[in-house]
Amino acid sequence: MISYEYFLPAFKAGGPVQSIANMARQLCDSYELYIVCSNSDAGESGSLPGIISDTWTDFENGVARVYYISQKKKKFATIKEIVQEIKPDYIFANGIYSFLFSLAPILVHSKAKKIMSVRGMLHPGALSVKSLKKNVFLSVFKALRIQNKVTFHVTDEKEAGYVKKVFGEKVEIAVADNFPKQIKASTPAYKNVNELKLVSIALISPMKNHLLVIEALINVTSKVVYDIYGPVKDADYWAECKKEIAKLPTNIIVNYMGDLQPENLVSTLAQYNAFILPSKSENFGHAIYEALACGVPVITSYFTPWNNLEEQEAGLNVDISDISDITKAIDKLALADNETFLRWSNGASQLAKIAVSFEDTKLKYSRLFL
Repeated sequence: MISYEYFLPAFKAGGPVQSIANMARQLCDSYELYIVCSNSDAGESGSLPGIISDTWTDFENGVARVYYISQKKKKFATIKEIVQEIKPDYIFANGIYSFLFSLAPILVHSKAKKIMSVRGMLHPGALSVKSLKKNVFLSVFKALRIQNKVTFHVTDEKEAGYVKKVFGEKVEIAVADNFPKQIKASTPAYKNVNELKLVSIALISPMKNHLLVIEALINVTSKVVYDIYGPVKDADYWAECKKEIAKLPTNIIVNYMGDLQPENLVSTLAQYNAFILPSKSENFGHAIYEALACGVPVITSYFTPWNNLEEQEAGLNVDISDISDITKAIDKLALADNETFLRWSNGASQLAKIAVSFEDTKLKYSRLFL
């Protein structure tokens, strides 16, 4: 049983939705999978289109069974009924901060092995956003001794360290990478010297640092078109971004493109020369991986798994405490000619290929489910 507040066709909650869907696709031959989620998308109150609530439905021709819980049935008793009905061998709860989908499955009396995937939520950068609310929740988490009832799933040793920092050295931890989407590199968009087609695809919130990108663009001298895709998670933050956009010089054009449906991701990325997302933290960064896999060089922070990009001619890592460093990175890619860009595009797609082994990742999950 896999629990998370959101699942496809929901997409506004970002990476975890894709991680769970990709995991289900990769593991369905070996496991009988039941996914439990709400019937709405992040920030939305209405029901998702095309789904049936409060009953088991099929996902992708037998990959998994999904139970979309309606608003009226969002309660502990529903989770308890589901656990008692399917009698899972494993409960895989995703996230930290949802009582119903993170804590309730762990608290229901069951013989299942209980696993909690922290999904990057304990990274110091993530904890710094809405820190008071998160600290209160973590205090409740500790009071209920959840940390003693679960094996924590993390994606690397660095994230394991963040878990130990919050919950202590004695917690049980298992490391297994996220499953990304399998993508073939696209034919890259033509690159003119002193021009750059730049894109971000992410939730619009302080965590993703769109504002830093906009502020960095003020001092870029090349012609840049910067398109921003993704739902507005923080309206006040987006209002700040729009104020800064209004100050940009005429050589910089910024467009807000709205939400991007997952099925349109690859064709959209193929239209751009570079992807930028200088996040405060990413435990994997699905959008970053997908850009690289499409052959789109990436500009990102050092707070993701995607480092040493310049050495591999796959992109550039930037210091997010120094806006001028972001400006320099944008300028460097903008000044590149098409021949140079094609080399970097190939470097990006090659990095994506060597960074992920689907067979090795499957093996790690098989060890987790023991």
